[in-house]
Amino acid sequence: MAAWIIHHLNGWLDGSTVFTTNGIYIPPPGVTSVVVECFAAGAGGGASSTVSGGGGGGGGGAFARSTITVVPGTSYAITVGPGGVGPGGDSSFTTLVVAKGGASGGNGGLSTNGVGGNGGTAAASTGTSKFSGGNGASAISGSTGGGGGGGAGDATNGGAASGALAGVGGTVGGGNGGRGGSGNNVQTAGSLLGGGGGGAIAGAPTQIGGAAGQVIITPIVTGSLIRYWNGTSFVNKPMKRWDGSSWVPAKIKRWNGSAWIMQ
Repeated sequence: MAAWIIHHLNGWLDGSTVFTTNGIYIPPPGVTSVVVECFAAGAGGGASSTVSGGGGGGGGGAFARSTITVVPGTSYAITVGPGGVGPGGDSSFTTLVVAKGGASGGNGGLSTNGVGGNGGTAAASTGTSKFSGGNGASAISGSTGGGGGGGAGDATNGGAASGALAGVGGTVGGGNGGRGGSGNNVQTAGSLLGGGGGGAIAGAPTQIGGAAGQVIITPIVTGSLIRYWNGTSFVNKPMKRWDGSSWVPAKIKRWNGSAWIMQ
């Protein structure tokens, strides 16, 4: 026999779906609004094939968030910016929410130090709440590559790198940038999410990558749910009522000690 439990859900955030690679999001029945959070990827640091110029640090990835109206059962394209060498990839929910990836650190040349890559900017992103990734640092000399910029968090910008020191990731979720090469220390990769890679010392031809991004989708459930046992597990189903022309989310009433109030 099925067991039924009624839950009141008015603007309640249901369990999140996390994308670490490209994919498709299909809203379940009863979900008509979602919170989308996009973290872009950080860029790779610059390399150096010469004996005199160091590589610049890669820029950190940006962050963007919006609440989006969706249609249950419809497919929405999700793009997750990959980490690695080269520019940081953008992360997006279709074209409605887009976080901009960081720019690559410049390679060191003969008597020329690589320039640090800019972080992905809030201005180049799309969303109601946006934060920029930190800028990578330019190489100081052949013996000191630039640090990578910090990835943006969901509440603050990513920190800019300074010299070989990496930029700090933004709060919450932004990854630290990678350390620039210096002395006997090789450059390091950016950290999740969206940290830029560190730049190489002179004569180090291998680029170090930035960290990948991520997309998080959290449904907003309104009305009430019926939670029932289907014989294997508890399943949530939205309560609906017929308003004369279509099925709409239903609500319940409860006694608050003095009056019945709508839930």
